Amino acid sequence: MTMNSPSHSPSAIQDGLQWELPTVQLPSYFPVICIMLVVVVYRFASSDKTVKALPSINTRGLFSSTVARKTFTASAESFLNEAKEKHPRKPWRVMTDLGERVVLTPELMEEIRNEPNMSFQGAFHEDFHGSLPGFDAIQFFVRSDILIAVVRNNLLRPTLSMTERMSDETNYALSKTVGNTSDWTELNLCQTLTDMVSRVSARLFVGEELCRNEEWIQSSQHFHHTWFAGAMKLHDWPWPLRHLVHWFIPECQEMKKYLGKQKKILADFVAKRENMKKDAAAAGQEAPKFDDGFTWLEQEAKARGLVYDTTMATGLQLMIALVSAHATTDLLQKTMFHLLQHPGATEQIREEVLGQLRTEGMTTASFYNMHLLDSALKESQRVTPSEMLLIRRRVMGDVQLSNGLFLKEGTRTWMDVSHMKDPAIYENPEQWDMTRFAKLRTQPGGASSAQLVSSTRNHVGFGYGKHVCTGRFFATNLLKVVLCHLLANYEWKLAPGLEADFLDFGISRMVNPQAKLLIRRREKVEIDFDSIFDS
Repeated sequence: MTMNSPSHSPSAIQDGLQWELPTVQLPSYFPVICIMLVVVVYRFASSDKTVKALPSINTRGLFSSTVARKTFTASAESFLNEAKEKHPRKPWRVMTDLGERVVLTPELMEEIRNEPNMSFQGAFHEDFHGSLPGFDAIQFFVRSDILIAVVRNNLLRPTLSMTERMSDETNYALSKTVGNTSDWTELNLCQTLTDMVSRVSARLFVGEELCRNEEWIQSSQHFHHTWFAGAMKLHDWPWPLRHLVHWFIPECQEMKKYLGKQKKILADFVAKRENMKKDAAAAGQEAPKFDDGFTWLEQEAKARGLVYDTTMATGLQLMIALVSAHATTDLLQKTMFHLLQHPGATEQIREEVLGQLRTEGMTTASFYNMHLLDSALKESQRVTPSEMLLIRRRVMGDVQLSNGLFLKEGTRTWMDVSHMKDPAIYENPEQWDMTRFAKLRTQPGGASSAQLVSSTRNHVGFGYGKHVCTGRFFATNLLKVVLCHLLANYEWKLAPGLEADFLDFGISRMVNPQAKLLIRRREKVEIDFDSIFDS
């Protein structure tokens, strides 16, 4: 029996009999209904009554949070200011571009700083979709301590050799972009500094051969860009649907393409090193030794009984590239921008830098004694932190706070860090003052607490507590190496026509990506960085 329909169903066979299954015509809007049901079920399953009791500074619709997300993304600062005014010293919740978050007050800082059930790694894994193809390259590292161990055991106190290599790569990057001409060259500030940090960081983690491989550098930078762009677009979708829609987001597909390029380059590079070791063993010679991220990772993997392979090597390099390209580059851009706006401060810092380089060289001692440079970096981090809310956490197990707030497993939190601009703590807190932390160094306890690498309750630019940034010592060293080169041997100023200093996207505050830098090599070279390490 055949039904009158445009198409026929496949045949079914049972007990030797054959008949045709009836065709059911579904309405065209049925897929939409299914999606709406998935969203409703997801919202209901993920709701937390204890969190819902907190005041909310923006609301979402029944089926969609799109409007709330977009308005927050466009006007985050005004929302945050409104919340702090209406709910002083109390937690509140907000629908952000990344989803709903509970915002805790600075009074809870000490209580959560070492809370074992509140994890930065868990938050990072969720924010950047660590369970999805392409993004899963980070999964091993955010769920283990191996990345932290690599940094802690090798970069906590950068050696003179590491500093020399970073200096050499900075010199190379500047000669590549600016050259030796004394004519002004116009460059995009953000792009130039992003490229420089990528190259200098890569010099330590992948070595000289690979860090000057343009295919590697370009694929790494494109991967970073598409990673963040794809991640942001995925946040527009409910979690259950992200496993499907990532296949249709162009940035996610581009990201996977660049990931494939990096894996291929790394596979060839790792194989080349293994062959060098085998050849040396066959010739009865000592295997070549390398002091870079590959070697550090291999050592940590063996110590844990893990297999060191290309997948692991790729994950490490991607994580390092993401961290350095975001946090370190952000601070370098903002410090440069503040210095560009304060020429007098720039000249004072330059004199300090030149004095230290001439007497101490580029050493740990000279970097420590660059009080004004260190202070300018820390002040830039205070006035214009990378995000308006910091200390991101995912609650990994139920947490009961002393103020009565119960945080259920899966809750996402941030910390209100407006106390970094509290006039009761910092005089003229809205003003960028390069001497602020240099002066604090002279006060009791300030010799250590006022340094850029120091993490205190009143300055959490590098985080706080058990999840404080382990790589802050490496980042500080890198920043000072780059700035020493720029201050000593180059002149730079803002190109005319910039309309805005900083731009906001959600809670992120960044230097205007259209800002143009005019730069040239000084006619009189003050420091010969090629020979400074020979003395």
